[in-house]
Amino acid sequence: MVFDGEYVENVGDKMVGVVLQRVVDAINSCDYDALSQLMTPPMAKIYKLALANMKAQGYTLRIELQDIAPSTLEAVVMYLGLPESFDTTIPVALRHQKYEYWLNDSLLMSEKRRSSSGGSASSGLPPTATLLSALDAENWKSVQYRFNVPANVSISLRSRGKVVDSDSGTMEIPLALNTPFYEGMLKLYDAVHNKDKAAHLEPFRWHVSDLFNIAECNEHEHIRQHLQKAK
Repeated sequence: MVFDGEYVENVGDKMVGVVLQRVVDAINSCDYDALSQLMTPPMAKIYKLALANMKAQGYTLRIELQDIAPSTLEAVVMYLGLPESFDTTIPVALRHQKYEYWLNDSLLMSEKRRSSSGGSASSGLPPTATLLSALDAENWKSVQYRFNVPANVSISLRSRGKVVDSDSGTMEIPLALNTPFYEGMLKLYDAVHNKDKAAHLEPFRWHVSDLFNIAECNEHEHIRQHLQKAK
């Protein structure tokens, strides 16, 4: 296992709340560089485009957090396959033309189609041979941890200095953290634990891959819906 239970507990208790506040600060100030540093590239792109569109229309978004409590871990998901296949800025329908998908509560796996028609993709586990191939040490992998963060939240939308919409209350904020994609579990392990062996790898750090259920936490449902339509 790459991360033991104590490490994950510390992430949830000490890091997630800090990261959440930093991301919210970056959103409030439209700090695109900070969003790029804190988020996965697809998630940063989604937020930067949304903020730019609001600014162009004369709107500003303000999120205020108070009483951020330790988070609870909701799920752990293993991603197996090329990073492009999980790029949430690319519509699922387009990705489905190039990749087959399998998914359950703890696995999201893709494989390049061998023909334009491809095989049928479905919920559950893939055929044993396909799964063993994906679990091969050299295949691309990422691990996602999904947390819920209790906090008092106030959100307002302003236009020309006036509040046009607002909401507030206590809620559990969904936030997901992903490791970078590494070509093999051993490389992921080295990036985390063996820095001397990981000089040629992308430096390990957690990135926010979802906030407020914007994209990643809905990825499974989007793929399920598309697969049902494709049957």
